Amino acid sequence: RCSQGVHVPFTFEELVAFCGILLIFWIVGKCVERLGLPALVGEILAGIAVGPHGLDIAPKPDALMMVGEFGLVLMVLEAGVEVDLASLSLVGARGVQVAFFGSLV
Repeated sequence: RCSQGVHVPFTFEELVAFCGILLIFWIVGKCVERLGLPALVGEILAGIAVGPHGLDIAPKPDALMMVGEFGLVLMVLEAGVEVDLASLSLVGARGVQVAFFGSLV
């Protein structure tokens, strides 16, 4: 939306809806954690449920795609930081080859 030459990407209502969706993701993640699964599983399932292939209630899908891609980058970085080098040395070169070619596919 454009107001006197200033671009406003979200209206207040859309921002509140976006925050509500994030809260839903967090709550579903916590519930799934109580079942013994990673919170990320619940958050992904909640994202599918409210996204265009589910209920389609997410505001501004293009803006959410950008936020989702940023979240994916952060998740990959976090996974890389949590790699245990000692356990990586146990699998050796074969494990590195499988991981490398798996990421190419």
